[in-house]
Amino acid sequence: MSRRTIVSAAFSVFSILCLTCATSAQTPSTPQLIPQPKEARLVAEIPLSGGIAVDVPGGDAEDKFAGQDLQETLHSYGIPVVESHGETKDSVRIVLLRKDDPQSRGLLLTNRVVFDPQMHDEGYALIPRGDTLYVVAETASGIFYGAQTVKQLATKQSGAWVLRAAMVRDWPSLAHRGADDDLSRSGMPTLDYQKKQIRTFAAYKLNIYSPYFEYTLRYSGNPVPAPGPGAMTRAEVEELVRYAQQYHITIIPEQEAFGHLYRVLAQQCEAVYVLEPAQGLAGAYKTARKGVGNYEIRVQGVAAHSGVDFERGHSAIVELARQVERITGFTELDRGITVNIGTLQGGTRSNVIAAEARAEVDVRIAKAKDQARIEKHFRSLRVFDSKCSLHVEGGLNRPPMERTPGTVALYKRAVAHARALGFELEEAATGGGSDGNFTSALGVPTLDGMGAVGEGAHAAHESLLLEHMAPRTALLAAMLE
Repeated sequence: MSRRTIVSAAFSVFSILCLTCATSAQTPSTPQLIPQPKEARLVAEIPLSGGIAVDVPGGDAEDKFAGQDLQETLHSYGIPVVESHGETKDSVRIVLLRKDDPQSRGLLLTNRVVFDPQMHDEGYALIPRGDTLYVVAETASGIFYGAQTVKQLATKQSGAWVLRAAMVRDWPSLAHRGADDDLSRSGMPTLDYQKKQIRTFAAYKLNIYSPYFEYTLRYSGNPVPAPGPGAMTRAEVEELVRYAQQYHITIIPEQEAFGHLYRVLAQQCEAVYVLEPAQGLAGAYKTARKGVGNYEIRVQGVAAHSGVDFERGHSAIVELARQVERITGFTELDRGITVNIGTLQGGTRSNVIAAEARAEVDVRIAKAKDQARIEKHFRSLRVFDSKCSLHVEGGLNRPPMERTPGTVALYKRAVAHARALGFELEEAATGGGSDGNFTSALGVPTLDGMGAVGEGAHAAHESLLLEHMAPRTALLAAMLE
């Protein structure tokens, strides 16, 4: 191939690339939204310097709520929200319309927008026209979800707010879209915080919220299940349900089985049998468990460019690394105390001195008396770099299940019954936690690991051995006599 041929070929490729880039530049971009609509095409970017008005001509109460929610969100962004009475000078208008409105029919026809059958329940269309963006839907849910999309189309560019007016057709692929929140693993969130969660879920078009309760739901007829502060009352639950309905979210609560209501059971129990899996393939009963704790270590440093202003920076990652070395020293194997740094996160880019870093720490203790010891260790942490700040959160969430005389007596009974049934029963201690940790700590004799024998817990090969099922069931029956 001659040099001229090579140059000619290279020029041809360059021309094609330029033509491709030019064509791409002329193609309307697709706005990036969560969740991404079925169809979305950017039409214009409209400055919001003159403010924004939200109109709900139809007067439906649910549509008005959607409009009010949209106004409040835009206002929280810092966008001026103006009152609208028909045409508004210099301001952008958002109009929420039902599909059967005469104005909607004209818009749909002019813009050749078709409402497919799957759009009926929760679908919507966005139609830009001049300085107005119309939200059209058949139902209140569709109007609401269209308004949520408008929230994401308001963006800040070069310090100024603009509305990315897009032509959109959208409907959910799934009828049920939910989120579960475990309200019993740490501090009970306030009612206001749960309302904030609902607003966030709704903004991303979820329609189910499932709060999980163990001992955080208060009953007027029985104070035992939720003795501590922060538990939700019936009135608060009813208020939350009503609040969620406005945002087209159905609350489906999860009340845990009685196995987790250990405070209730412990009031009237002589013994507790926990049907957690046995220890090992020998099928040992568990007479002791370690207590479990979780801590989060967060470090705030000072960001700087690592090449230009290195000396001005104070790395959160470096500070956390020093703290990790110190925390690792909290492990005392002879006392049954282990401390594991499970996750580390920090920094943004390799050329930026990290402003933030965090670590998640797992703690296990064998004796209840060591809770204060490990707590003191974590609360005594201090920064090495005075320009950094250190925040420690967390603590023990399950007390140890110690090998008490009451538990030993239960185990000896089980051994005698097992021998009568023709097999030997071993005992074991484990580092994992269960509900037995709680009942034992309340002073109730507790025997754990009385369930199936198997292997691979929480793994793909999790399994149980069928030959152990009948003898262990017979043993459990004997212990219940």
